[in-house]
Amino acid sequence: PEETRTIEDLPVTVINEDAIAEADKVYTIESGDTVDITIRGPQSVVRSVSESDFTAIADLSKTSAVGAVIIDVRVSAQYEDDLTITTGRRNDAVMIVSLEDKKTESFRVNVRVQDEVPDNYYVMLSDTTSAPNMVEVTGAVSKVDDIMEVVAEVSVQWRTASFTTQTTLKAYNSYGYEVDGLQFDTEEAEVAVSIVPTKEVEVEVVPEGIAYYGYTTERIDNDPKVITIAGEQEALDKYVIFRPSFNISSWQDENGDGIMQGELDLQEIYGDQMEEDGVVFVEEDTKVAVRVTFQKEGRQRIVLRAEDIEVRNLPDNVEGIVSLDGAYTSILEITGYMGEERLTADDVHPYVELVGSTIGETYRTEVRIDPDIPGVTKDGSCVVSVTLVESQAEE
Repeated sequence: PEETRTIEDLPVTVINEDAIAEADKVYTIESGDTVDITIRGPQSVVRSVSESDFTAIADLSKTSAVGAVIIDVRVSAQYEDDLTITTGRRNDAVMIVSLEDKKTESFRVNVRVQDEVPDNYYVMLSDTTSAPNMVEVTGAVSKVDDIMEVVAEVSVQWRTASFTTQTTLKAYNSYGYEVDGLQFDTEEAEVAVSIVPTKEVEVEVVPEGIAYYGYTTERIDNDPKVITIAGEQEALDKYVIFRPSFNISSWQDENGDGIMQGELDLQEIYGDQMEEDGVVFVEEDTKVAVRVTFQKEGRQRIVLRAEDIEVRNLPDNVEGIVSLDGAYTSILEITGYMGEERLTADDVHPYVELVGSTIGETYRTEVRIDPDIPGVTKDGSCVVSVTLVESQAEE
């Protein structure tokens, strides 16, 4: 007895691709890369054949103007006389191909590292190379134009030392999807991956400059306090601590909180030296936040005029003429005052002591103070000249 049987998804083999290439075109299979067939014949034969006994062929040299290629299905010679084969509904199964102009373009090969190396190790991408580092890619214009990058992907899982491996090249579009149907002039690349140890280095910001008058630096904090670097061990041993300077000279207590804030970029400060040593920062963000807390010293400057300075313990009938060495005023520095209002000469009573002096002589002597406020002392030096002359008798 006769029997009918259907075989589904029989793969279709494409032949005569050169016919497309000679026209400087490339093709993309839109549909028909598999075909369903119906076979009819003696029951014993129909039940004994398998998919491997059939060959489905699409001859691209016979592509129609609309991109259709008739699919021809053949059976092994021993069954030709016994079986009738139908493709589609009426032997009308076709493969549909789209034809496009061919384009060739060169792309740089980017190494993409997959997975993670163990803790305390780092992939030095700047020293990781691909050979070749550029490839020519040929394909349909739309596909080549869709390429964002050509990638050599390599896994570094469990790796703790540099290594070299072969990997297949792939092309990806801007959405991260692989672009298929392309030809590379080199299908594989040899990738040399550099893996180096890491090291945690302490970061300690130090103040630079002079604090605003009347204030002293109480503390300076920074975050992060530790940053990770990577490189060959010999180079890492050179780095023990990062001590970048933070300039405090420009600060004034405008907000009244005694706080100065800012940031430093370690890459900008140490980048050139690290590059010379073959060392890199592992963290992408190399900025360090800085917070400086100031406290009042109780310091203040008082402007003195010559007439503000009392001359004490002069001989009888002698007068002391105070000179500020050609200046109209002089500066007296005091410490120990924490009040909000500024002190004046009347509050500290500046004077000079001239015990045992002689009329007609000029003395350079230190100004002293006799403050009304307990705890206030003179800070630094304030020297004036005093000339002793005969006092003028009052009428």
